[in-house]
Amino acid sequence: MRGRLFSIAVILALLFVIHAETEITFAQEIVLHSFNGNNLNDGSQPFGGVAFDDAGNLYGTTFAGGTLGYGTIYKLTPGTAGWSETLLWNFNGGDGFWPKGKLTFDAEGNIYSTTWFGGFLGYGGVFELSPDGGSWTFRELHSFNHLDKDAINPSTGLVRDSSGNFYGNAPGGGLFTWGAVYEVSSDGYGWSEKLLHSFNSSGDGSEPFGELAIDGSGNLYGTTGYGGESTTCFGGCGTVFELSPQTGGEWTYKILHNFNNNNGANPFGGLLVDSTGNLYGMTTQGGAYNYGVVFKLGPSASGWKETILHTFNSNGVDGNNPSGTLVQDGVGNLYGATGSGGVYSQGTVFELSPTSQGGWKETILHSFNPNGADGTSPGSGISLDSSGNLYGTTEAGGVFGQGTVYEVMH
Repeated sequence: MRGRLFSIAVILALLFVIHAETEITFAQEIVLHSFNGNNLNDGSQPFGGVAFDDAGNLYGTTFAGGTLGYGTIYKLTPGTAGWSETLLWNFNGGDGFWPKGKLTFDAEGNIYSTTWFGGFLGYGGVFELSPDGGSWTFRELHSFNHLDKDAINPSTGLVRDSSGNFYGNAPGGGLFTWGAVYEVSSDGYGWSEKLLHSFNSSGDGSEPFGELAIDGSGNLYGTTGYGGESTTCFGGCGTVFELSPQTGGEWTYKILHNFNNNNGANPFGGLLVDSTGNLYGMTTQGGAYNYGVVFKLGPSASGWKETILHTFNSNGVDGNNPSGTLVQDGVGNLYGATGSGGVYSQGTVFELSPTSQGGWKETILHSFNPNGADGTSPGSGISLDSSGNLYGTTEAGGVFGQGTVYEVMH
């Protein structure tokens, strides 16, 4: 009790030196599951966050663990005694291994995502997991091939358009080896893949690590962690890009924004598109304190304008170095996680709320605490339920030190 009172006193003292637009709220956080990578029946290191089905169950992947140590796909089901885990799939290497991306569902309940390595050709793949009478059937839809100038080693999940096509990107491969954006589609008989853009680094972006976003017109938006026009960062500070579908199946590529370190650098996460076409994202580095920023890009007659909504600050309370994707509620508040920083230096969950003065106020909802069963290093994005509760994963921590699934009740 004495230690807890001391921690609260430290937090309250720090509030007097934090920027006026940052607050702390003691939102209740619950660890729904602690992964036990030492147990062959569980995974470890969940990098990709969680996704909901229509019944409120949570699904995700673990990077490692499982029967052979190559990662798993899991389901968490709520019950009166808490959440129970079911392993839906153990990767064996030949079907892929080390999945890092978020899962995507179709209307029939099939699950789609990617593996970073493994698969038929060894450089990762796109897969489908289908419910089959109480069990699940796995199918690799595409195996990435470095010998064919294909994308390789995808580290993110997929987005789906209204026609059932899937889109993703990979930080490696492509025509120039700096990564590519790809489409995987079905003709009703089989699945095929084509590259929509290969990054070339020189003036272009390079190494896209964040998941794509798609708007109602089918335009794709994404970030590159490096490249772009700026020379103030080693390897380039990164970009925001758009890919627009054209008649005849072609796509038009355009860089919307170049980061220059002062306005953010190295956007390793994905983008959020709101109902009016604005883009929101985060950079892992850059900004006034070099701990990353939250930014908004809005379309205008003269191009896309960037607004910095929040600059992360290493002040012992604020989060640092975000790499996931933001989520937005019905009234315009933004939610995200940072992989480090906070009171215990192990990451935070935060809210950004628009103010009547036109600015944004940050509220720290939770600081992850390594001194117990809490998770640490929440590197992925947040999922939001209909009641406003937040769900995510931590890459480490928990009872067994192998990561957690958590809920922040808000």
